[in-house]
Amino acid sequence: MAKLYIKDYGRRFQNSGYGQLARSIILALHRHSRHTLVLSGRKDAIFSEGIPNQEEFRSIEHSDKPEELVDAVFHVTSPTELGVSNLPTIVYTQNALGGVISEWGRYLSAADTVVVPGEFDRPFFEAQGLHVEVCPQMVDYTFFKPMPKYRQEGDDLKSFLFVGSFSFRKGVDMTTDVFNIAFSDGAPVHIDLHCFSGLEGQGLNLLIDIAKKLPSNVKLTADNRPLTLPWMRRKINRFDGVFTFSRGEGWCMPLWEALLSGIPVVAPASTAMLEWLPEKGVSLFETVEKRVCDISAEFGQSFKRKYGEDHIKYYEGDAEKAAAAFRNVYDNLDSFQLEARDGREYILDKFNYHNIARRLSEIVESTIEKKR
Repeated sequence: MAKLYIKDYGRRFQNSGYGQLARSIILALHRHSRHTLVLSGRKDAIFSEGIPNQEEFRSIEHSDKPEELVDAVFHVTSPTELGVSNLPTIVYTQNALGGVISEWGRYLSAADTVVVPGEFDRPFFEAQGLHVEVCPQMVDYTFFKPMPKYRQEGDDLKSFLFVGSFSFRKGVDMTTDVFNIAFSDGAPVHIDLHCFSGLEGQGLNLLIDIAKKLPSNVKLTADNRPLTLPWMRRKINRFDGVFTFSRGEGWCMPLWEALLSGIPVVAPASTAMLEWLPEKGVSLFETVEKRVCDISAEFGQSFKRKYGEDHIKYYEGDAEKAAAAFRNVYDNLDSFQLEARDGREYILDKFNYHNIARRLSEIVESTIEKKR
C-alpha cells in the first residue's frame, strides 16, 4: 500500500474536462484501492456549483508540501512543466492528435510514467522518449443517467446538441456543409451549439455566417452560458442526440455523458474515442488524416499556431459521410434510443470506478517499484 499525492492544480473544484478527470481518478482510488491519498490544495476551497461528492473530497487529507509524507506524486494536468522530484512521478494527460508538440516531451521528461486514455495516444508520447501506460477515462455514471422527463422541456422538433468550444479543433465550422447535405430534403430539425468558449470575435462572425447559410428547415440555436453539472445533465436529457465533428478528441466527455443518459451520439471514427464508444447507440463517420501545418482556413490559424509542427496530424471528417451518419440517427431515432440504453450498460460494465482503480493501482505500484 502506497501513500499517493494527487496534484490536480485545483481542477477537481472546476466544472471542466480535466476537472471531471481529476474527480474520477480521486474517487476511484479513494473507494477501490489500498492506497492512502493526499490531495493538493486547500480542504476549504470552493467547488463550482453542483459538483457532487464534495464532502468525500474534503474527508481526504490535504497538503501543499507532501514530499516527506508520500511515496509517489500523481499529476493530473495538460502537458506543462512539472519540476524535478526525487519521488516516483506519474502524469495523467492526453493529446488526441497524430503527434505531440516537442515542448510537451521536454515538460513530461520529468515524469517516470505518463498515463494516457487510449492506445491511440501511446506511440506519439513514446516517440518523445517517455514511458507510457494506458488507463481509460470515465464520467460519474451515478450522476449522468436517463431522465426522460426533461425531454418535454426541449424543442418539439427532433433536436441534437453539440457541447464544446466553438473552435476549429471541435469542427464547428463543418456545421454548414453537414446540415445542408443532411437536410436538403426539407426535413425539420433543431441544432443547438452549446459552446462555453469561442463565441466572441471571429467565432461570433462565423456563427452568424453559419446561420445565414443553413436552410430554413434547420433551426439553429447557440448558447455560451457555463452550466452547473446538474443543469448540463438536465440539458442533455432535453435532446434526442448529441454530436461532435471534432478533429482531435481525447475521450469526448459530452458523448460519454450522453450515452450514460441513454442518448444516441454521432461522432468521427478517430482517436481514442474508438476505444470506448460502444457499437450500439452510436453512428460514426470516416475521417482523413491531414497535417496541421497545411491548414489554410482562417478559422484554423490559431490551432495551426499551437500545433503546427510538421509531424502533427489532425482528423478531418468527410461532410457527406457525416451527414449520412447524422441522418441515420434522425431517420431511425427510436431504434438508436433503445440501443443507447445498451450503450450505457456497456460503459457501466467496462469503465467503472473499480476497474479504473485497479488499472491505476497497477501503474502506481509498477512506477514505485521501478524507481527503487
